[in-house]
Amino acid sequence: MGAPGQFDPPATQADLLRLNERRPEHSQPFDLRPIAAATLQDLNLTLLRAKYEAERVEDLDEETFPGLEQWLTQRQLGRPVTGTWRPNPAALLLFGVCGCSWGETAIGLWRSKRMASRG
Repeated sequence: MGAPGQFDPPATQADLLRLNERRPEHSQPFDLRPIAAATLQDLNLTLLRAKYEAERVEDLDEETFPGLEQWLTQRQLGRPVTGTWRPNPAALLLFGVCGCSWGETAIGLWRSKRMASRG
């Protein structure tokens, strides 16, 4: 916080990532928490790779463009957990190969969080 009339610059993407890393798992929204039983292979990689490649081609400096897992993490579709990239419920609902079982898991997590907040 600066002197009166001054303002702090907006947070950068790196600042936001650091803050999210420091936030305890239990205080994160349920749809951003990685699902331990899910992996990258549970997502429609054909669709995601097409989106990834389209953005990569548009980037002016392809050498600094992130890898697929980092790109997915930047879009808050999951993150690495103990060395393995894990998708979150939002990623599974949007890009899951078999959304039925993961959809039920995500809806169940949402319901349990909703009931816990009421009681």
